[in-house]
Amino acid sequence: MVPWHEKSKTHRWTQDAAKREVGQRVNHPTTVQEKVNKVHDLLEDEQVAARVATDLLRRPQVVSEVVEDQAGERVHANLARVRGATECIGQAIDTRRPVLCCWGREGGFVW
Repeated sequence: MVPWHEKSKTHRWTQDAAKREVGQRVNHPTTVQEKVNKVHDLLEDEQVAARVATDLLRRPQVVSEVVEDQAGERVHANLARVRGATECIGQAIDTRRPVLCCWGREGGFVW
């Protein structure tokens, strides 16, 4: 059966429709999974991926969805550790004196 083309409101084959039919990646993703696959392709470079991840974690809605995910909770915990270490290092730089930082028993950096 010929697939439905939403823009033209007709049944017709397009390059993307043919790629979907044989399981290849499409040029113009429309489903969430196709979009996720496209993003993964674009983020193969580690520096680009790190920059995008940082930008995404500035969005409150994104962070709340990541935290809900089990693996995301570990990421969130690690981010908290990094933020704490950054604060500790910042304090050492601001005061221009050595500061001893360690991860406290209840979580969070103490100095």
